[in-house]
Amino acid sequence: MRRFVLYIVLTQVVLALLMPTALAADEMTMGFCQGPHLEYDILDVTVQESSTSSSTTDTSEETVVDTSKENAGEVDPLKKDLLLDDFYENEYKKTVKYSELGKDTCGTAENSTTGYLEKGDCSLEGKIVTELVEFNASNITLDEDNKVVTVYASSCCLVGYMGLNSDMEDEIKCDDVRTVYSTDYVGCTMNNPAPCEKRTWIIGTSGMSLLKLTVKYLYVWAAGIVGTVALVTIIYNGIKISLSGVSGDVSAARDKILQAIMAIVLLFLSSLLLYTINPTFFG
Repeated sequence: MRRFVLYIVLTQVVLALLMPTALAADEMTMGFCQGPHLEYDILDVTVQESSTSSSTTDTSEETVVDTSKENAGEVDPLKKDLLLDDFYENEYKKTVKYSELGKDTCGTAENSTTGYLEKGDCSLEGKIVTELVEFNASNITLDEDNKVVTVYASSCCLVGYMGLNSDMEDEIKCDDVRTVYSTDYVGCTMNNPAPCEKRTWIIGTSGMSLLKLTVKYLYVWAAGIVGTVALVTIIYNGIKISLSGVSGDVSAARDKILQAIMAIVLLFLSSLLLYTINPTFFG
């Protein structure tokens, strides 16, 4: 039994360590964000090449164009900054309107403008979001303002352009990578080519509510493990008693069954105590 538990723990640790590597390896599959984003043409913001070696002034809306051959083909910082400033000011910030669906959209419904779960919706509702990356919890509701929800995180390109990689294939050259969230795995994979990762949001209106949710989550998680181990112990030793003909083995198995039953009884009593202290602890 100890070896089995140790194997499960080691497996989880290895997966947690390998997850960042797997995500990094798949960054090439990143797509543009489905909501407001800027996909600009690299040819429109590059330094122009001219037969002359001096700098000239462009009479169009773009002001200064460097015509030196050594800079030909490079991105003009001035043009790029103007383009990004215009996007963020006029297209992104003014377009993204949080909480358009009304109250209680935090962690439950995607934003109607961006198409993703937005922490900004939670902020406007006066709620605090604590994100857990390594540990995943079941959905728990303490009350309508304090809850634990499962979300799925991915990444998309908010600002970038299409270029060519070393194999002369189209590839997104991203200037601004954004982490985005969805309510379910299917929606996450449909909207984002990048890998999706399960995460947990602990949503509360204050630090005390977050503490209550954390304690509740830890208790439910620990109680589930203890209950499962006790049940497996009872079943295993029950089978051992029915198959064993040695009195010593039968006596040891009975002792383990009694210990498992005592563990379940203590678990029940602790739950009863918590419910007596706080009737809303279990929702």
